[in-house]
Amino acid sequence: MSAGFRYEIKFPLDDRRLIQARSWIASETHVSSRYPARVINSLYYDTADQRAVTDNLYGIAERTKHRLRWYDNGDYEQAQRVYFETKHRHGRLNRKHRVELTGLAERLGRLTHHQIRQELIQQLASSPQLGSISNRFPTLQ
Repeated sequence: MSAGFRYEIKFPLDDRRLIQARSWIASETHVSSRYPARVINSLYYDTADQRAVTDNLYGIAERTKHRLRWYDNGDYEQAQRVYFETKHRHGRLNRKHRVELTGLAERLGRLTHHQIRQELIQQLASSPQLGSISNRFPTLQ
């Protein structure tokens, strides 16, 4: 079951515990930054009955979420690449499928959510491993 999956656990931290966690990471682990400082932008897609968020809130171990993701310095016009990701979760294991969307980065800041969704449907038509986006709508950014 673990082929292609990675282990992930998240902890809610208040400001005090965040400082403690960062101190512990710096002094007790060999963790290093993998990417430069950047703004991570996500636009999540869900079904009309909000299946993904409901599964998450109920703690369903087997769940999937879909999102549009891009990285920049806080300015839509600076996005270099835009990806559509499907994240599959099995307990604390997860894996992600990612497709880079061509020609979207330079237009992202000028498109409506509806136009972005139409672009997704068109570009993802040949990516069956990502699931159908046609029954999903933007729900959270």
